[in-house]
Amino acid sequence: MQAVESALPIVTVEGRFLRGRLASGILKRMGLQELVASSADEYVAVATRLALDSEYRKSTRQRIEAVRQILFDDDAPIRALETFLAQARLAA
Repeated sequence: MQAVESALPIVTVEGRFLRGRLASGILKRMGLQELVASSADEYVAVATRLALDSEYRKSTRQRIEAVRQILFDDDAPIRALETFLAQARLAA
């Protein structure tokens, strides 16, 4: 989230662990699925392109700047957590 707030492109591999799923969820929510690699080789390719292709890096930063507010202005995850906690309390 700190990288997104600073408009820094990130690349991730969506795996079975929370760290990869969190990053991929953030990128997908912003419509940046091309930064979610499906393999280690793809991860290296995307990261290398971001590092070496200044135009691609610049356009990716601009896209992040244009859509990042969607992550901060969305109450849906908060409401979903509230619902879960209320249901868990009732079940206890």
